[in-house]
Amino acid sequence: MSFDSILMFVGVIIAILAIIPRAKLLLIKIKVSWFDIALMVICCVIILYLLFINSFLVFGVSPGWNLHKWKITPSNSIFLILLSLSFYLLIRYNCFSFSIRKINKVGRLIDNMIQEGKYNDLIDFLDKNFKRLNDITNRKTWYLKFRDRAKIKRYPRLEKFFNEETISLKDRFINFLILPLRILPSFDKCSSESENIISRIVLNEDFIEFIVKSHSYIFLKFFDINRYYQSDFVNLIFRKLLSNNRSILYTELENTQNLNHYSNYWIIDENKLIYFLFNDPTKAEKLAIWQPIGEYFIEKMGYLHRHPELDNFNTNIQNYYESSRWKSDVFIAIHFFDVMVSQALYKNIQWHMRLYYYNYFVEEILKNHKNTDMFYDPNDEWPTKYEYLIYQIFSNMENWIKSLDEIDINQENVKIENTHLTHNNGNIPVSAIITIGLSLKSLFESTTISSKFKYYIFSMIFELYFYLRNQESLLDYSILLAKAIFYKIEMTYQDLEDYYSFLDESFEKHFDKAPIQFERLTEFRNILANRGNNL
Repeated sequence: MSFDSILMFVGVIIAILAIIPRAKLLLIKIKVSWFDIALMVICCVIILYLLFINSFLVFGVSPGWNLHKWKITPSNSIFLILLSLSFYLLIRYNCFSFSIRKINKVGRLIDNMIQEGKYNDLIDFLDKNFKRLNDITNRKTWYLKFRDRAKIKRYPRLEKFFNEETISLKDRFINFLILPLRILPSFDKCSSESENIISRIVLNEDFIEFIVKSHSYIFLKFFDINRYYQSDFVNLIFRKLLSNNRSILYTELENTQNLNHYSNYWIIDENKLIYFLFNDPTKAEKLAIWQPIGEYFIEKMGYLHRHPELDNFNTNIQNYYESSRWKSDVFIAIHFFDVMVSQALYKNIQWHMRLYYYNYFVEEILKNHKNTDMFYDPNDEWPTKYEYLIYQIFSNMENWIKSLDEIDINQENVKIENTHLTHNNGNIPVSAIITIGLSLKSLFESTTISSKFKYYIFSMIFELYFYLRNQESLLDYSILLAKAIFYKIEMTYQDLEDYYSFLDESFEKHFDKAPIQFERLTEFRNILANRGNNL
């Protein structure tokens, strides 16, 4: 290459840098290390030497490699150096992350993107670098791990004296090797700054809203932050997902309808959010995702209670079941709990996943329910959308309990030690049974729900009782359900005579007893006569 060619090359580089946005320039500064700068300086020195090689040869300044034997001239050497340097910098920019020392510049870059609304650029940056940020925050980079280990001073003799433990020879050897690391910087401030950066990202409502609208899955990376603000982020993202009926949450839940049996949903990896949460339900348990979903539902019901003119759930069901329900935040919240609890049940999660929210859902629906719509017909299966939602809640709980038929009865989260109807947080079916009992009582006390619909729901639960009673392995569960039906839950001392009279009428006049064995009917009538006191 000639001197003019090099000037043109440098001019092109300067022109490109002049038109690059400030955010991109900051990113380049972040990616370029002192080693890169040193390498570029060395290359420039070599290029200058090659440009003026004849003058240097006059003064006898030559490496003496005799490269001309292989037809390597100063011109093509310069070309190869520039090509190799460009190739190296390209790889360095695209494949390597920033150093810990650059964390303040990273913060400025991210703040710049947020302030200018360059959320697509921010998503691209986080897609490649969020793990690095999180590792610096949690001090999990290889350097920080060794540096933190070097902080620990071990005194083998004292540990042996106090703890009766000895340190292995391997640990002693490693400790000896990393002692020099104590003189190196610990970057504690960098870790704190990285934590602040992440909090500014994941708690920025405008950015989270953009993620939801753009259907980006970048937020799945944010679930791994494991810091004090994680619950705030989980609450924010799920509320944003629920408030936008075009979000991926709605799409994926609509795609999660196929069942193996009862409530065992197929969780496919194409539904990235649902797969992330429920393929291994311990993630959902750790994130406590029931809280934002449940609270959103309750707040939505409260809002509709204050603004009844906006409440369209008291209207005729029309095409709600066929299509509209999948764009309804209220129904989506109910279905979300169904998928969450069923996956926890089948995958042996020993926690009820706060399924008790279903009782609050029923109570909130009943507060809002009215039978004043001009098209209200108490003889319909679901006179309004609210009745359909109540039915769906009871149907989901019924299916969780029926799932006992295909789950090993000795599985930890379904095993019961006795037939006392007390809270058992590790047993999902027992928690569901308690919720059914509480919800039945709330339904009975409603003054706006038609008697026909009440009989309909109570008949579902009577049918569930006989389903359990007809299987010897599920006998204890049938007893627990009977206690729940009669409201024998923990320490509930109430005047229940009206409720028991309703049970009598519901069972004798409205429950289809044709498929039930006579002995079972006689047994249940005896339970009714004794108000459940003989269970």
